[in-house]
Amino acid sequence: MVRIFKLTLLKNAGLHLWCGPAFLLLCLIASCNPPERHELALLWEKDKAVAILIPPSLVDVKQASVHLAGSRSAILGDFIEKDSSITFRPLIPLSPGMTYEIWYKQQPIAKISVPATGGNKPKLLTIYPELDTLPENLLKFYLHFDHPMRTGEVLQHVHLLDNKGDTLQSIFLNLQPELWDTTGTTLTLWLDPGRIKRGLVLNKELGNPLKTAQQYQLVVSADWKDSRGLLLEKAYSKKFVAGVHDGAKPDMDQWKLRLPKVGSTEPLVMDLNEPLDHYLLTGVLSMQDAKGNSIKGTISTANKDQQWIFTPLKNWQPGRYQLKAQAKLEDLAGNNLDKVFDRDVREDKQEHQEVFVRWFEIRNL
Repeated sequence: MVRIFKLTLLKNAGLHLWCGPAFLLLCLIASCNPPERHELALLWEKDKAVAILIPPSLVDVKQASVHLAGSRSAILGDFIEKDSSITFRPLIPLSPGMTYEIWYKQQPIAKISVPATGGNKPKLLTIYPELDTLPENLLKFYLHFDHPMRTGEVLQHVHLLDNKGDTLQSIFLNLQPELWDTTGTTLTLWLDPGRIKRGLVLNKELGNPLKTAQQYQLVVSADWKDSRGLLLEKAYSKKFVAGVHDGAKPDMDQWKLRLPKVGSTEPLVMDLNEPLDHYLLTGVLSMQDAKGNSIKGTISTANKDQQWIFTPLKNWQPGRYQLKAQAKLEDLAGNNLDKVFDRDVREDKQEHQEVFVRWFEIRNL
């Protein structure tokens, strides 16, 4: 399906009208041979704008390029000439809500906008960690949206402010590509590890990103658009205080278990003594019986990721069970079950453990 959108020419054009018979003759010729339409069009496939149709009279493809409006960098893609038509097909589908310019001889001459599709505006559902006091060596935030967001521009829309409202610089790790999950709705936003690891150049020059006892505000701009080109419903923010430095590994043996009753499907609740990484907490722990057979059930967290909850699909039977955790399970400072984050890897000669096990027994009353 092709939808036509009117071309906006950027050239200044003068119109000269000549009076008399010559002008009437020109009008007659024009009525018999209407001028070629100078319109850009979008080519759509499965509700995505995948190409721009360009009038052949507008450009010579050897000197043409396509740019995001306001950018001097050309978009990667191919110009295809066929049957007196020119099609520009970008490497990545055109983004809803964005305007594109056709450049000829290094100058913009026309532009076309991809309309934003309808629907509800996207929302930022949760910012993890959820606590209001976070360790001064906090390693990362998670931002969870209800719709895939536009990628490649996170640091344009997410900022950290100090207690005076000033934007702090060089706080976040500028990763390209950014760390989105497969759904495009959850972003992992790292504070720069080079500033957190003591002894590194960035840490010595700029210091730790956060300072103990200082107040901060993580701000997400309402100017951020989702993959449909729709703006966030509103701006979001999270206020928090930087707590003390956390330099200890989580200790699985110190977690307190609240055991369920035999013959029930009551949840097993585990108090963790500290908040752990939200997404690792729901993905790297598993329940098994004494023989190593997997126990099926659902996993959830509570108390702002300070509790882990396992609810079995079938009734608990008396006997011994084992809770297995992959070593990569981390606290908020990036310390995992096997090693602390802020360590000198050159002096780290110990053997590392990949899986940790916690045994427990459910007995008949």
